[in-house]
Amino acid sequence: MKLKGIESSRLKELAGTSKKFSSLDCYKRTCVHCSTHKLTEKILAENRCFPEKEIFWNEWKKTGYNPHGEETIIPQKIEVEGNVTDCFQQLVEELEPHALHVFHVTWNLSEIEHLRKNVPEGVVVMYMDFAKNFDLQPAREIQSAYWDCTSVTIHGIVCFYRCTTEGCQKIVTDKYMHVTKEKKHDSFIPRVAMEQTINLLIKKGVPISLIVQACDNASD
Repeated sequence: MKLKGIESSRLKELAGTSKKFSSLDCYKRTCVHCSTHKLTEKILAENRCFPEKEIFWNEWKKTGYNPHGEETIIPQKIEVEGNVTDCFQQLVEELEPHALHVFHVTWNLSEIEHLRKNVPEGVVVMYMDFAKNFDLQPAREIQSAYWDCTSVTIHGIVCFYRCTTEGCQKIVTDKYMHVTKEKKHDSFIPRVAMEQTINLLIKKGVPISLIVQACDNASD
């Protein structure tokens, strides 16, 4: 059975799917009407004819190295061999805590989006993220100098805050792009980028009593 993502597996194993959020009992696996047994029944029905058939599937694991042999902490996609039963058992085990994880992600997104659209006075909401590394190329380069490229990382911050003009209730959006030659993607650059962004906002006269950050990276 092919699952096309988080939402697909959630719809197949949880009850109350007509609502944005299912019951909390469903997410905690205490609901008697839904759980991974729904997926179990579905997969067993589709694979009852060849449970021991040898197959290949992909997993994301931290191997310590990328395909080029370079050290990395980023999970790598690796191919695993086994039979249908092995693959199915692993899928069900990983889906057991999956529902609560989906609830946390969906709830956090819902709350941060509500805050972004209704930012209180004195509060600044920041969306922060690293972009990938980019190679710079001189505009007047005569021939390709592939051996001498300068690489940079772009760190973007989008700020949302209440308009500072008297009587104005609109939400203002400011976008800042910080470019650096530092490519470690650790916590240092996000901190510097945020400090610079805060200074720019203060110079614009934006009152800041609280900053709410939304990011998808632990270093941010």
